[in-house]
Amino acid sequence: MVNESTVGFNDASPNASTEPLDETAPPCPGEFQSDLCAAIEHEARRAEALADAVGLVRFAMAQQTLQGPVNAVTPEAVTQAAFAQALAASLGRRAWMRVPRLPLRGLLGEMSALLLDVQNAVSRAGLARGCRFLHPRLGGAQAELAGT
Repeated sequence: MVNESTVGFNDASPNASTEPLDETAPPCPGEFQSDLCAAIEHEARRAEALADAVGLVRFAMAQQTLQGPVNAVTPEAVTQAAFAQALAASLGRRAWMRVPRLPLRGLLGEMSALLLDVQNAVSRAGLARGCRFLHPRLGGAQAELAGT
């Protein structure tokens, strides 16, 4: 996994030395940008175990004979409503708002399809070659991300 937070993880104060700081240099607790970077990097490390899309890309790169497109999607396609329900449930909340179709179609025109329409995309190329997802179902992935 590649994470880019900022170089502010290390000492960036006016009193900082001019020594080069590599990836092993410690943070500076109590400095805003260092604390922010530490928090971002902590969350990125949590995501290492969850990154099915990254796993699929790595899997595809390791397949010498795989050519052409590979859909980076999980085996379970869900509607926006199902996604909202699963997200709310993973956070211990209820999903009560609905996306207003007509106003979005009027405001966004055909771009509203990005928010309103459903595609049942599958990763047939990845699955046929044996790619296994850590979280093939939405509920499991969201529960893991929410820490439940």
